[in-house]
Amino acid sequence: MNPLTNPIQPNAVRDAIHIAIAPVIASEGLKPGEHIGFSPGSTTHMERSDSPIGIVNPFGKRVVAGESFYVCLYPDTVTDMKHHWSHPSFGAPMIPDKGVSEAWLISFCKRYGLRMEYLLRELADSDPSLCVYEDSVDDGYREREDLWKHYQIFTGTVVSEDQRDNLGFRCAC
Repeated sequence: MNPLTNPIQPNAVRDAIHIAIAPVIASEGLKPGEHIGFSPGSTTHMERSDSPIGIVNPFGKRVVAGESFYVCLYPDTVTDMKHHWSHPSFGAPMIPDKGVSEAWLISFCKRYGLRMEYLLRELADSDPSLCVYEDSVDDGYREREDLWKHYQIFTGTVVSEDQRDNLGFRCAC
């Protein structure tokens, strides 16, 4: 019995549940918790929909068009789940797409006032440090995991945990 889809019973206790999530790309600006489905003809881009299959990560931030984020699938819709799940709307697991990662990196550069050549050169360094807009240092730290994921897919390189942990952000002033 899924506690999110059934009435709370008088004897209810604290519990933990699994929620299936999938990395997708925003076709439009979206707010956390908005109900979304796939954009027409796409299996990677999502938007507000009359046929939603989940919600924008309610714990995340607002996403802009072209930005990657997690969709949280509705409870009781996933047909198999062992931390590797299937859902009738998704088909086969997504294979990392170099083009999607390039678009994400370009968007990242625009958000932080960076040139792509600079970003790639700094991330290839064993002690990487990015010089960004003064008011975006904290935001950069919050995006580190996605940055490394897309960098590795785009460049085809594997980055060590030490290198990922060493990434610093500093003010461009």
